Amino acid sequence: AKFVFIRQTKFVTVADEIFSSSFPHPISGQIGRQCQPKTSRSSSSRLPSPWPAPSAAALWPAVDKQPACLSCFDSRLANTCAACGAKIGCDSKDVSYGQRHWHEACFRCAGCSAQMAGSSFSVKSDAIYCLMCYETRFAERCSRCREAFKAGQRKFEFRSRQYHDSCFLCCECGAQIGGASFIPRGGSGANDESADYKGRPYHSDCLVCGHCAKPLCGLKFTSHEDRPFCGDCYGELFARRCSACLKPITGFAGSKFISFEQRDWHSQCFNCARCGASLVGKGFLADGEKVVCTECGGVGGGGGASGSGSSQAADK
Repeated sequence: AKFVFIRQTKFVTVADEIFSSSFPHPISGQIGRQCQPKTSRSSSSRLPSPWPAPSAAALWPAVDKQPACLSCFDSRLANTCAACGAKIGCDSKDVSYGQRHWHEACFRCAGCSAQMAGSSFSVKSDAIYCLMCYETRFAERCSRCREAFKAGQRKFEFRSRQYHDSCFLCCECGAQIGGASFIPRGGSGANDESADYKGRPYHSDCLVCGHCAKPLCGLKFTSHEDRPFCGDCYGELFARRCSACLKPITGFAGSKFISFEQRDWHSQCFNCARCGASLVGKGFLADGEKVVCTECGGVGGGGGASGSGSSQAADK
């Protein structure tokens, strides 16, 4: 009688893929440690084995579906740890991100040095950070409460400032604005130079004149003592008045004014009382409540002028 012996090989898992010295093809599973194979106890067990017995401690890591001994794998084929610079051998777990690799024990937060293998992390300038360190150092913060934005948290951006949903409030009534329409305080929109006054937004229904309660949406307006006022009310209540035309000097439309001895003029109203020439940027003489140019106020012009000055138009 002839007997056929089947050699049984047992593997203890260690890493990713194994090869058996008894079977030269790859075996699906993980790198393994081969134990001494069991043989039949029949009387013919002394017959020669069809394959050489593997070593009890043989490891066969797979590289491109081909077996390699441990020494060659570690020295020539193993990845280099980005932290310590040593090879990541078969006995270590390789943690990778992008094109870089680490030992499991070397994969740590650049801020607090906590081990990050198996944990969520963020990357800044190629450095690995735990979520807590990343939030503390780099996370964007609300312009109102200064708290960091959490991942996936809704935020609003206005004039290069960012706000939590709960912090983006109307400055007048305190209600959350959310996706509702609004206009910025101190301006009437993109065309107004004061549109970014203190960077605070308003509900369009809440932005009204502090005196007459006229809605200011779509109108140019200004503020006094932190309250908005339409141009008419501001001019009547707070603006200086031109000594020539007696109208308010509001400064709207970029108008300029002249000030001399507690008196003010619109730049277009600051003219010689005698010849009507503009005195903006020129020397002048005071003639009682009037101002005259140096030609009209000189000896050749009849004299009588007292006091002198030079004018320079200023922005309101």
